[in-house]
Amino acid sequence: MTPFEQLYARHFDFVWAMVRHYGVHPDYVADAVQDVFVVVHSKLHTLNHPDSTRSWLHGIVRRVASGHRRKRHDSRMVLDVPLEQLVEGDTVLTPAEQAEHNERMQRLATILQSIEPSKRRVFVMCELEEFSCPEIAELLNLPLNTVYSRLRRAREAFERALLRNPSLRSPLLPWRDAPIPSLPTERRG
Repeated sequence: MTPFEQLYARHFDFVWAMVRHYGVHPDYVADAVQDVFVVVHSKLHTLNHPDSTRSWLHGIVRRVASGHRRKRHDSRMVLDVPLEQLVEGDTVLTPAEQAEHNERMQRLATILQSIEPSKRRVFVMCELEEFSCPEIAELLNLPLNTVYSRLRRAREAFERALLRNPSLRSPLLPWRDAPIPSLPTERRG
């Protein structure tokens, strides 16, 4: 297999999910994914650090998806992306369950909208997209400690909102139980 074919096989699902995440209309996701891999094929020689392939792909996906949204005039999202795309599952729901699910999604969107945008972005990337904090720092070009701080504050704001709205505490999202790693503190003598 060529390096391109290996990258394609290894990262196709990631690219597909990110294209959907960035709000490309479902009818055009396949086209956008193809466009991403056309760019990847032409730019593969610029990938200097294979260990940062996901970050490199993420940048390409973001630009391609932005172009597709502009072409299709499809920018009517609550966040940067329709919330349903971040938390959708494969389960078929009854009409009553779907109505309850829709209500929860609306409340969740309201809670997420209440979080400051810079913190919300880090929160969504970590908790819903499952990026690690070092990956987020690289993708957003932020210091790692800033990412940890924004994530901690966003989680605190989210928890406070959940306390006010306990009906959202059901297994709505795949929240990870792992705490944010503590940062070393410097002691002064």
